[in-house]
Amino acid sequence: MQTAAALERAARGGSRALAPERGPRIDHRSTGTRHSSCVSTPDSSKAFRISDAGFSMQARFASHSRSRGGGERIARVVARAFLLIAGCLFVSAGAARAQATSLDSTATLLWTAPGDDGTAGRATRYEMRFRGAPIAGADTASWWSSAAIVSGMPAPGAAGATDSVTVRGLDPGLTWYFVLETADEVPNWSNFSNVAVRGPYVDLVPPAAIADLVAGAVPNRPAMATSPRKTALPSR
Repeated sequence: MQTAAALERAARGGSRALAPERGPRIDHRSTGTRHSSCVSTPDSSKAFRISDAGFSMQARFASHSRSRGGGERIARVVARAFLLIAGCLFVSAGAARAQATSLDSTATLLWTAPGDDGTAGRATRYEMRFRGAPIAGADTASWWSSAAIVSGMPAPGAAGATDSVTVRGLDPGLTWYFVLETADEVPNWSNFSNVAVRGPYVDLVPPAAIADLVAGAVPNRPAMATSPRKTALPSR
């Protein structure tokens, strides 16, 4: 009996000895943005070294991201400065091209006056219109309804006389189209005239020659003020 009890106790003890050991308990702690792992074994230093290495890698990546962000900001500043300079140059060039005289932006139209009834008598009024676009096909009526009216039209002269008007404020770089109508006292309106075309203005008028060029003495220039020289004091 004692031998059987001893064998049973030995069997129970052996089963406990063969039971697998529990693994180490790992406690995860968080300090701010840095995470470290504390292992309750002699190898805890290895866990800290691994965590420290990860933290340093994150720090290097963040530093690289900040450097790249700074480079992008510098690139944007340089691009904006380039666009600003290019815009200033474009405006300056446009201002230079826009230096046109009053002759460059005018057009003088001339025609023979009709009569009140056909070619007899004197008509009552004129109406002239103009546009920077040509007439599409034979649709002069549509073109006329969209055209601008010329102000300051003269009263019609006697039949066969030459009448004229000067239109100002035109863009010298465009082609302009003009059409004229005549009315009597009723008013009965004539048909549309032919289309007068004023092409882009080409400046062929040179500056006037200078006629008062003289050779004379150069006027005296005021003397430039000079500061008195400083005398060095003798050393003691």
